[in-house]
Amino acid sequence: MNRDARQIAASAQCPVVLVRGTTAGEIVLGLDARHPAATATGFAFDGAQRQGCRLRVVHAWRLPAPVKGRARYTVLQEDRAEWEDEEVQLLHDTLRGWREKYAEVDVLPDVRLFTASWALVNASAHAGLVVLGRGPDGLGPVGHAVAGFAESPVAFVPV
Repeated sequence: MNRDARQIAASAQCPVVLVRGTTAGEIVLGLDARHPAATATGFAFDGAQRQGCRLRVVHAWRLPAPVKGRARYTVLQEDRAEWEDEEVQLLHDTLRGWREKYAEVDVLPDVRLFTASWALVNASAHAGLVVLGRGPDGLGPVGHAVAGFAESPVAFVPV
């Protein structure tokens, strides 16, 4: 995506969609379940309802800070599974009200142990649209990565 398009997406007062690749497939919402962006979430649910397509909600997470310095193979599978279960529950709790409001939308919670950038770029390969919230400071590192490497259109929604 060119620099001008990213600058517009970073500063616009309304949602901006950067179009690249195909526009068929599910809608992917990038959601930080600890700090959910209501405007982006509503935009994604509304879009999925209008298009009659599935909404994949991607929540990426990382290993807790004390573990990051150790090699992944030194983390016990039981610990990793427990942390992941907590992330899954957090996402389900965050989506509960939205799922009630948009009961007809097929929602697929997708919790990934990766960086948010990688998880969203990967999910874009089968998406008709990726939706991200955009804060007052612009796209941020995740937004820039997704704008630059996503294989589908990307909507940036001011939060």
